[in-house]
Amino acid sequence: MNQGPPEPPAVLDKAEILTHLAEVADELAARDLTCSLVVVGGSYMALHDLRESTADVDSLTVLTAELKAVVRQVGERHGLRATWLNDSATMFAPVGLALDACELLYEHSHLTVLGPPPGQVFLMKLLAASRTGSRRHDRVVADVRVRRRARGG
Repeated sequence: MNQGPPEPPAVLDKAEILTHLAEVADELAARDLTCSLVVVGGSYMALHDLRESTADVDSLTVLTAELKAVVRQVGERHGLRATWLNDSATMFAPVGLALDACELLYEHSHLTVLGPPPGQVFLMKLLAASRTGSRRHDRVVADVRVRRRARGG
């Protein structure tokens, strides 16, 4: 009995993110392409061991058509959505983000992955939550207030 294709994994952990990024880098090398990404969101947290996993890898960098094709190809190999690595966070990119202020998270001759300073990531998460009308926004603001009070601030 054919039940159709398997469901994509719901989450990616740190090891899977790094493995898939390495495959993207190898595919870019095979095509003689070079790319730099700035990642945020759950993947940023997972790469810092601040959470176990994430649904996708959000980039502040606009993905080119060539990179999207590579991402799709790597995703197909592993049963991932075509957008497992995406640029949906570009609308939350801080104005004037300096790449030299970013931290190196992954490096390959054809792919560099950076992460913004933690304070900027926090502000982007807060902005994203407020724009979507998320209840998380209220929880984050309340948590910040509680932590500030606990520190005497």
